[in-house]
This record gives sequence, structure tokens and C-alpha cells, in this order.
Amino acid sequence: MPLVRAALSGHSTRIEDLPLLMTRYGIEEPTNWSFSYSPVFDDDGDIVGMMNIVVETTEAVRNREQAKQAFEEAQIQLNLQRKLEARQKALKAEMAHRMKNTLAMTQAVVSQSLRNASSTEEAAKVISGRMLALAEAQDVLVDGPSQRASIRAVLERALRPHEDRVGRFCLSGPEATLSPAQGLGLSLAVHELATNATKYGALIADEGFVEIVWTVDTANAFRLEWKERGGPAVSAPARTGFGSRLTQKIVAGYFRGSGALLYETDGVRFVLSGSLADDDIGEPSS
Repeated sequence: MPLVRAALSGHSTRIEDLPLLMTRYGIEEPTNWSFSYSPVFDDDGDIVGMMNIVVETTEAVRNREQAKQAFEEAQIQLNLQRKLEARQKALKAEMAHRMKNTLAMTQAVVSQSLRNASSTEEAAKVISGRMLALAEAQDVLVDGPSQRASIRAVLERALRPHEDRVGRFCLSGPEATLSPAQGLGLSLAVHELATNATKYGALIADEGFVEIVWTVDTANAFRLEWKERGGPAVSAPARTGFGSRLTQKIVAGYFRGSGALLYETDGVRFVLSGSLADDDIGEPSS
């Protein structure tokens, strides 16, 4: 045996925590042992034998392995905790940013609605409708699996109060998502268009309907068109209010684009073009 030969040659050797399968009380179990082999000298300095010291280290090895496993698990938990804290920080920032956008838009809606209303009753009705549209858009954003909202979901939720029969609104476009601010803005613009269509446009007539078509290209360029059909002839109003500025300027700002409200002979047409950016763009002004 090499260890014995080494000790008898005058060299001390040691093996730490050697794994051995031992049979104890008729049961095999893994164990660990430390062996120390040392030469034994007589008075003349000659090697006359060796001394072998054996110590079982099974418990120590198990304790070290358990400690190592506990340390690794603690590291995993710490890493998870760091990720959760980072996620929580990001969510707080997102919520603060979203609240800021919502409050800014709410302030603009209320102040401009009051400024353009002819009576307190009219202002209350207009503000109530616009706030409902914002609330509906918030529901879409909260219910969704991410911080962005589906274009179709935003449109369907905003149009729901105005859909008195099947076929009133024909939606067509690819699957795509909006940032929170874009979702709020588009919802409010569509609410405004649908309200006006109910009062003066295609939704007055039983056979009237609205086509809403949107496109998104590979560069994230976005275009949406609202076209009323089957309603009475329309003409541009003598006086434009906050609703027109909302659809053409404020909402368009969230898309880094432009909005055009056209009063064509066969019905109102609204065209919104811009970009589906990942960040919230612009803030509504009062």
C-alpha cells in the first residue's frame, strides 16, 4: 500500500475526509475518515514501524456540506430579494410616473371643460364622461399582464358605452400595445369622437357606424383612422373647443405625431399618426 510504504520510508502522510462505505449494524452507510501515517523510529534512528491514527469525520463533513448548502440557499434568497427590491423600486417609479400623467391629464380635462362649458350642468356632464373614459383606460392598464395595453382593448373599453347594437364600430388592425400615457390619451380621444358622433354624427342614424383602422410598421410607426359612415351630412363647427384640441394636439403629443379632424361631406374623419414609443411622451397642458 503506498501510504504504508511511504511511512516505512520515513515520510509522514495524511488523508482528510476519505469517503468510505461502511457496514454498521448490518446497514451500509457513507462515512468519512481522516488517516495519518507516521514512521516510528528506535533509539538509533532506524525505522522500526509506523503509527496509523484514524479519526472519523463523517459528522464534520456533513455539517460542512449542510453549511455550504445553507450558504448557497441564502445567496439565492439574497439574490431574489435584490431582484424583488429592484422590481419594487421600478414599480414605484412606474406608478409615480403614471399617476403624474393621469393627474396632469385630469387637470387639463377639468380646467378646459370648465372653461369651454356654457353652464355648470354642462360642465359636470362633460367632465363626468371624460373622467369615465380615463377610468376605463386605467382598468385596461391595470388588468393587463404588463405595463402596456393592447390597442384593441383600449378601443373596445372606450367604445363600450356607445355601442348600442352590434356593428356600430368596426375595428381592424394588428396586435400592438400602447404605453400607459398613450392608452389614456387614445381612450379619451375616442370617447370624445364617439360622444360627438352620438350627438351630431353617424351614431344618430340607426344604420350609422364607425370604421376604426390602425396600422403599425416594422419601425413602430403608428397610424389610426376613425371614419364615420351612414350618418347625416356634417360641416365644420363655427367654434372649436377643448375636444378638438384634445384629439388633434394633446393626444397626438403622446405619439410624437399629429392628429387631423376632418369634416367631410359623408362623415367625420379623424387621423392620428405617430410612433408607438416605449416611453411616455409629453404631458397634457391645461
